[in-house]
Amino acid sequence: MNQKIKLFGTLDEFISYATKFPSSKFLICFGEDFNFSPKSLYERNIEYYASLHPFIIYNYQRYENKMFCVVLDDMAKIELVEDISSYDSNKKLDNLKSMIVFADALSNSLTPFLENLYEYTSLGVSIIGGGSGKKGFKKDDVIFYKDRSLKNAAIIVKFFEKIFYNVKHGWEYLDGPFVISSSKDDIINEIDFKDARAFYKMTLERDLDTKIEDSDLLDLSRSYPLGIVQYKQEFIVRDMISFEDNKINLIGSITENSLIDILKGNKDTLIEATTQSAKELKNMISDFDTAFIFDCISREEYLKDSYEENLLKLKKELSSDIVGVGTLGEFANHGTSYIDILNKTCVLGASRCF
Repeated sequence: MNQKIKLFGTLDEFISYATKFPSSKFLICFGEDFNFSPKSLYERNIEYYASLHPFIIYNYQRYENKMFCVVLDDMAKIELVEDISSYDSNKKLDNLKSMIVFADALSNSLTPFLENLYEYTSLGVSIIGGGSGKKGFKKDDVIFYKDRSLKNAAIIVKFFEKIFYNVKHGWEYLDGPFVISSSKDDIINEIDFKDARAFYKMTLERDLDTKIEDSDLLDLSRSYPLGIVQYKQEFIVRDMISFEDNKINLIGSITENSLIDILKGNKDTLIEATTQSAKELKNMISDFDTAFIFDCISREEYLKDSYEENLLKLKKELSSDIVGVGTLGEFANHGTSYIDILNKTCVLGASRCF
């Protein structure tokens, strides 16, 4: 594995390692069952920036109870945003080529933060990343720095080498298009001028040819995401986190008058999307040591035992090391467009800076 990237089973193991490099900065990602203590690192003067995730991926293995660190040194600059609702960057770097962003997935300010970040960034900069948080979609502290545990915060890692990346999801068309006739931020009120929840439920019942109990709707929605229609591009997939009254609550915002399709998938199409993404990434950049992955937790939940098969097929295709995280929403732009918040999607990246 890349010598700049290390896996640890306990915080004490990391502390023993980090204290050998007193001038280094560390990016840390850890699984939600890992015993993390900001105070322990702060007391030892370790400069770190940490993000919490449902699980991490290291060398094609998934871990909920471990952490990995990336030694940054001169390969990148790093910025902590303590409150993304008031983000105003004064650290614009003219020779910046790419960014990796970790941000509180459940913050109400996530979409405007990513829009502001794009505005402060030079044209052509590649930006990828993912939402920090835990399974269950409960608001909690997800970003850590010094002795602080933060909500509504973000970490921005800025690189002077280009990051090549590819985005795939594997979900397929079921029905549509339909118009989002009423919405606000991440809440859909109406689809085709009908109550959103009732309209969505009716579509699923038609496909399943059975009556759906209200208590089962959220679980079934894992297999039926929404796809925002884009011109000559893949859908932007939206995942549902709750149904309240006749509304649908999403991860990520959706604008009124957007066109959507209701999607459906199976395990084979999701796994094939990941391997196809790896093939396309290798056509963009062939000489890299480590790939990184931002993989939506709902893909992992949907694939269940087949998720390990997904990682093994990815390993066979990439033939490189890999590191990454399970995310509550994924971020990606194409250098000349706004940063999209994606759901149920896998973002694969690679760069010569690792």
